[in-house]
Amino acid sequence: MRLPIQLLRRKINSHKGDFGHVLVLAGSARFSGAAVLCAEACLRSGAGLVTLGIPESLNSAFIKIKPPEAMTLPLPQTKEVALSETAFPLIRKFCEKLMF
Repeated sequence: MRLPIQLLRRKINSHKGDFGHVLVLAGSARFSGAAVLCAEACLRSGAGLVTLGIPESLNSAFIKIKPPEAMTLPLPQTKEVALSETAFPLIRKFCEKLMF
């Protein structure tokens, strides 16, 4: 079996912040696994930081199943346990902090 070739080598003095920050907005009561798979894909593809923006009631469950490198951002939710429109200002504020 051949191992994958690393296309780009990272500098020895690099920091995780040098490789971007991905905000994944996903997750619902029925489809929580998709958010976890997306976070894993972001980490494997080389993102330095990954944050999962998820409905707030799912946060305690996600702490157990998410990749340990990923962070969570609990957001307002609907009665159906999906992201609410009221989460938009919080998402915008989070993204503005990332821009420099």
